[in-house]
Amino acid sequence: MLRILAVMASVLALSGCATWVNIPAQRGDMAVHNPNEGNVRDVMIAAITRAVTDDQTSGAYAVQLPSGTYDYAYRRVIASLPSGAVRLTPEAAGLPIYRVKQVQIRGFSGQVDLIPPPRGGSAQLLTVYLKRDLSGWYAKRTHLWRMPVVNALRISRPMTPPGMAPVPHRDFDEKSGDDASPSGPASSAEASPTPEPQPAPAEPDELENPNDMSATDMR
Repeated sequence: MLRILAVMASVLALSGCATWVNIPAQRGDMAVHNPNEGNVRDVMIAAITRAVTDDQTSGAYAVQLPSGTYDYAYRRVIASLPSGAVRLTPEAAGLPIYRVKQVQIRGFSGQVDLIPPPRGGSAQLLTVYLKRDLSGWYAKRTHLWRMPVVNALRISRPMTPPGMAPVPHRDFDEKSGDDASPSGPASSAEASPTPEPQPAPAEPDELENPNDMSATDMR
């Protein structure tokens, strides 16, 4: 097993794959923040595929990738997703939408936070935990947060290095599903903030958040 991991690590290093990723960037971190990088694209493909498959989405659906994603990266991601995927545009705004909000990669473990189409109510954050083996990235399990999206994003975000101030996440409009302008009014969830649980440090081979009481696991 150790020999296989060593071979995989060598392959990743030689191929130039990003093995430590935070999207969006965290102030003071040394991670890769480029959503166009091949390893990042592969993680997003696996996560969106899991979400679409679990939802049993049929027909056309729209995909929104992180800010800074180039056209060529969009084309490659969408071409690799289940049938019906299109890039989110004003014309596609009426379709079911999957919005990728955060991506973390730690070697052979990955985590993608995305917002799937609302399931009969307000928007909720879905975290997809992933692993990588010799055949590529695959989804291990998912975690549906039962709290406002803006709060779930903060808890699920990777821990800020000691002594560094966290990068504020853009406000999220629970009704429209869009990011609000940073200078605009706060959402109702932000108007009366509640104390947020602090996640414990992740295990070396996992990125899973320990706050399991606030969400639903779907294995």
